[in-house]
Amino acid sequence: MADAGASLPVTLANPHYCAVLPDRTFLGRPLLDVLPEAKQQGFWDLLEQVYRTGEPFVGNEMPVTFRDNETGREEQHWLNIVYAPVRDGRGEIVGVCHFGVEITDRCGRGRRPRPGPTSCGGAPS
Repeated sequence: MADAGASLPVTLANPHYCAVLPDRTFLGRPLLDVLPEAKQQGFWDLLEQVYRTGEPFVGNEMPVTFRDNETGREEQHWLNIVYAPVRDGRGEIVGVCHFGVEITDRCGRGRRPRPGPTSCGGAPS
């Protein structure tokens, strides 16, 4: 795995993503420095798998808990996510692009998931 892939530095983050976690600085930092929750909640393993295999990952209604570094509170969020490999001109994987759509308002803040495929229950698709 290339050095850049090993740490997956954040090279681009849209304003809405940054607004979800306003107490963190994203750009130019390794992902796990910015989001240690990614490792604890299994998302790092998914990112590494995409980087290693080149196969995208799609997850619908994924529960994610973020810690507010200023208050210390943990907040439940729900996301639809896609992790897709980023390739250079030779076809080599040089990173992973994370597309995320927050659907917390649809799923309900802090709500426990109900069973079923469209219930904000976190089942990967």
